[in-house]
Amino acid sequence: MNNQNPACRKDLRTLPLRSAPLPGEALDSWLETLAHLHQATLGDLETALGLTPRGKNRPAGTPTNWTIALLPDEAAGIAKCTGLPPTRVHAMTLAHYDQRAVAIDKPSRSVIRPRLWGRGRDSRYCPRCLNDSGGRWQLVWRLGWSHACTTHQVLLRDHCPACSRPQRRRAPTSLSIPIPGLCALPATSSPAGPGQPRCAAALTHAPTISLEHVPQLLDAQRQIGALLDGQDPSVDFPAYAGSDATTATVLEDLRAIGLRIFAAPHINELVPWLPADFLQEYTTQLQSELARTPAKTRYGTFAPAPSIVTAIAAAVGADILSAPTIEDVGTRLRPLLHQQSGYLAQVQSPGSGALWGQRTSLTFRAALRYAQSPRYRRVDRMRYRAVTGGRHTPDSQARQHARSRAAYLPELLWAEPSLWLLADSGTHNRWSRRVLSLALLTVGLRINLREVAGLLPDSGIKPNGISRTLRHLESHGADAITALTGLADRIDLHGSPIDYERRRQLFRSTADFVPATEWYRLERELRTQPASLVQAQRWVFETITGSPIETAHSELTLGKPRRENLWGYRAFSLRLLPQEVAFLAEIAGRHLHDHGIDEPVTWQPAVDLAAWQRLNLPGSRHPKVSSEDIPLEWLQVQAPSASRIAKHFGTTQEHIYYALAVRPRDWRTPLHRSRQEISAQAETWVAWYQDEQLSANKIALRAGVDVRAVLRELKARGVTLPVGRRSLLTADTIDEMITRYRRGESLRAVASHAGSSETTVARILRAHGVTLRSRRGTPISG
Repeated sequence: MNNQNPACRKDLRTLPLRSAPLPGEALDSWLETLAHLHQATLGDLETALGLTPRGKNRPAGTPTNWTIALLPDEAAGIAKCTGLPPTRVHAMTLAHYDQRAVAIDKPSRSVIRPRLWGRGRDSRYCPRCLNDSGGRWQLVWRLGWSHACTTHQVLLRDHCPACSRPQRRRAPTSLSIPIPGLCALPATSSPAGPGQPRCAAALTHAPTISLEHVPQLLDAQRQIGALLDGQDPSVDFPAYAGSDATTATVLEDLRAIGLRIFAAPHINELVPWLPADFLQEYTTQLQSELARTPAKTRYGTFAPAPSIVTAIAAAVGADILSAPTIEDVGTRLRPLLHQQSGYLAQVQSPGSGALWGQRTSLTFRAALRYAQSPRYRRVDRMRYRAVTGGRHTPDSQARQHARSRAAYLPELLWAEPSLWLLADSGTHNRWSRRVLSLALLTVGLRINLREVAGLLPDSGIKPNGISRTLRHLESHGADAITALTGLADRIDLHGSPIDYERRRQLFRSTADFVPATEWYRLERELRTQPASLVQAQRWVFETITGSPIETAHSELTLGKPRRENLWGYRAFSLRLLPQEVAFLAEIAGRHLHDHGIDEPVTWQPAVDLAAWQRLNLPGSRHPKVSSEDIPLEWLQVQAPSASRIAKHFGTTQEHIYYALAVRPRDWRTPLHRSRQEISAQAETWVAWYQDEQLSANKIALRAGVDVRAVLRELKARGVTLPVGRRSLLTADTIDEMITRYRRGESLRAVASHAGSSETTVARILRAHGVTLRSRRGTPISG
């Protein structure tokens, strides 16, 4: 054997006759064309090109089929003899598709068949293409994914129409002159040996099956063909957008789906568009293949031999993978999963791809997790982002990432997302908001619930509390987990401008946020009765830290009974005036500035309204309320009822609190004017009292102020007032008391307005036949 570089061998000569290879032609086809053109045997042509003769005594390393791959020296020798560039010669071998549509073992120059449905031997063919080209074979027909001719819209043939054997399974004999377009296999009726006659059936006239009425099979072939030509997978398979998917990974995903399709007992449910005759042919061919498959080999591990079996698998797989999003791909996978049994019916671990193939893409695994998410544990759905189609598996640095995320989470989940995720109110709502903040720490992170609870230890939430709340959320549907996962992803992507952990460390031991002198100075300007300073301190703590007041300094925490104290705090926040909110926010910003913190006082992530409105979330059924919709008289009572307002609007108390927190109302009437405003009218009141002999009650009614303000100002200006208060209760005053009480105001509110005691008002109401109510609203007998 001559081991010299063929390109440098002096005995190699340019072939006297030349024929350029057709676009996409396979090397063996082109060599047969050259041999036929020179009327030489294939063995003589190979020798002339510097290729090692094939035969029983061929040297080790000589491939049985040159079309799989050529060594550089071999390609150089062919190029020298034919005038083609070496790259063009290599492009006619399966090495052109290596690691895209086939995997080639380079030392042995053989196709690794389990990978990518590679076919080491055999070639399908289109009889019409052979007829049009003069018997020239396309390289792409050798790929396991080729099942249809999109030019002639026919199914590719697998066998010779005469001898019914696969074509190109073995190299043509090197002892005869090839005749393109004819079956080159030995005739089955002749004895084996040198010079054995060929089958010689005309492949160009083999009958074909038209696919004009089954466009799904043609579309799948076009999509696969575009992938093989180097098109970005996201063009036909948009779910892969933004990923590093390649042609090989998409084909591996198609292969994984194909394995399940072959095991589906009711294929007709997956391909309702398939004509009955095609379905019957598919079933017959598949059953025949299954019967020949060894017991320990799962059918589909290797490329299916019948083109119709490949066609159905490719069409169903392409339809699934062409869905617009990962979630849609998962949805289309579910009918296929429901038909699996035995080993294939096992639920794949969300962190593994073993059951479907280790080479499947991250996109496909995300879709598979989405499809199987109803069968995962709740915490795994969040860890692996299974319900949102997240591609990435849990962070390997889970604890570090969890601590980092916890620093930018408030202990009370932000108010606006909470309105969507929770349907309850009051203390349970606030508890649930604390749990949801902890639940966000599990998204995309492999961390157990005990560790999660330890990241916000002051929340007082135990691991079973997290599980219980997630279970409660799922009772409304899986969309709540979807929203939580999306919220965590949004925070990870865009971050948060507030370091809540730093604020918790700085301000948890602080009890005095609001200077008393400044607070009461403001209150004298705004109200006749100042609001509670302690509640103002609590408001600043909760606003600045994002933590519940239960975790504040001992002087600010809620006493017992806790529920009533929480109600008092929330009633305070309900009646905050815009001027008071601005003042307290300024105080909070002042504390941040004093500690060198350049952050906004408050912040919350923007909710993707369009996306969340499409979800069935627990709080989505409750209408949103604007503070402008709330009648001012409902806020003017001493203790307004959020539950009564919420009931009127058919929503929850939390929507009312949130509406007034976002845009507080100036609910004051003349009865609640500041002392400065009242003092400016006092001289007029003195004149009314002394000159017109009006009572203090009538002055209050005429001026539209509280009678106590009138009495205070008259007394401050030296007016002598009658001893006792009974003389001030005129018929008009009593009528107004009765009207106000029947309208729903409490005894305390009526007495405050009349400038009398609750006992006196109750006595007068009874005397006029008014049935008094208990604190629960029920009539008091007697």
